[in-house]
Amino acid sequence: MNIINNCRIKKTRMLEQGTRLQQEHKQIASIKCIIDIICEYLIDISIINAEQVPVIGLKRAEKCLL
Repeated sequence: MNIINNCRIKKTRMLEQGTRLQQEHKQIASIKCIIDIICEYLIDISIINAEQVPVIGLKRAEKCLL
C-alpha cells in the first residue's frame, strides 16, 4: 500500500513539474517573441514612415500573446 501511495505522489509531482516547465517555456517564447518584435520595430523606424511604425508594432505584438 505504501509503495502505491509513493508512486502516486511521485506521479503527481512529475505532472506538476511538467506543467511548470510548459508554463516557463511559454513565458520564454513570449519574451523571445517580444525581443524579436522590438528588433523589427527598430529596423522599421529606420526604413518606414515613423507614423506607421506603432500600428505595425502593435499588430506584431498580438502574436506574442497567442
